[in-house]
Amino acid sequence: MLMFHLIRRITAIFKKIIIRAMDFVFPTVCPGCGKFIADGDAGEGKIVCGECFEKIKYVDGKICLKCGLPCPGDSCPGDLCDSCEKPRTEIYYTYLRGACVYNENLSGYISSFKYRGKEYLSEFLGNILNGYLEKHPEMTKVDAVVPVPLHWRKWLARGYNQSELLSARVAKRFNIKLDPGMLERKRWTRPQAKLTRQERFKNTDGAFEIKSGRQTAGKNILLIDDVSTTGETINQCAMALKNKGAGNVYGLVVARDLPERPAPLDISH
Repeated sequence: MLMFHLIRRITAIFKKIIIRAMDFVFPTVCPGCGKFIADGDAGEGKIVCGECFEKIKYVDGKICLKCGLPCPGDSCPGDLCDSCEKPRTEIYYTYLRGACVYNENLSGYISSFKYRGKEYLSEFLGNILNGYLEKHPEMTKVDAVVPVPLHWRKWLARGYNQSELLSARVAKRFNIKLDPGMLERKRWTRPQAKLTRQERFKNTDGAFEIKSGRQTAGKNILLIDDVSTTGETINQCAMALKNKGAGNVYGLVVARDLPERPAPLDISH
C-alpha cells in the first residue's frame, strides 16, 4: 500500500511537470473548440473563449424532482418522471441534479479535464457546481462532500481523480468537510458510455463500498461527479452509503446527458 501511494505521488508530479512545460511552450487554447484565446476574448478568466462560454446550456425548466432530468412537455405526473415513478431498480439517492446539459461544447472541457491533464479546469467546472449550489443551498446542508471514486488502475493512468478536484472546490466554497476516502471502487468497471442502459446497471452494481473505519450512520452526504447519463453510478454510491446507515444522499454533477440524445463518448471513470 505504501508503495502504491508513492507511485501515485511520483506519477502526479511527473505529469504536472510535463503539462506545465507544454503550457509554457504552446499558446493558450480553448479546451472547448481548440482555438487560440486572444487577450480580451475569454469568457472565464482566459480559460475558455467567449464564444464557447456562451454555448454552455444550463438545465432549466420543469425537472423530475428525483433524477433531475427535464420532464417531457414540462410536466411530470406527481412531480416524478415515468422512470422514477415506476423504477425498475431501487433508487437510493435522495435526489440527483445536473447543473448543465452535456453537449458537444461542454464535452471538450470535460475531456480536457479528465484525459489531457488540464487539472486547472477544475476551477472553471467547479464554479459551475458552486453557482448551482448557491441557488440550491439545501444541498449544502450536509456533513461531507464525497467524490465518486476512481479504480486505482485508472487513477494510476490519470494521476488524479477529476471528481475529487471538483469536490475540493465545492467543499472549500461552502466550508464543508471533504472526505475523498469515504467511498472506494472495489472492482474495475467497463466504460459506461460504451454500454446499453441495462448493461450500465449491471456494470456498476455493487462496485462501491465504504472504506473500513469510516462512520456514515446518520450522516448527510453530497456526492460529486463530472457527468451522469443514467444516474446509476451515483445511485450505486448512494446504495453503499445508505446500506451503512447514511441519511440523505444528494448527487450533483456538472453535466447531465439527456436521454433523447446519443450517449456521449469517453465519460467513464
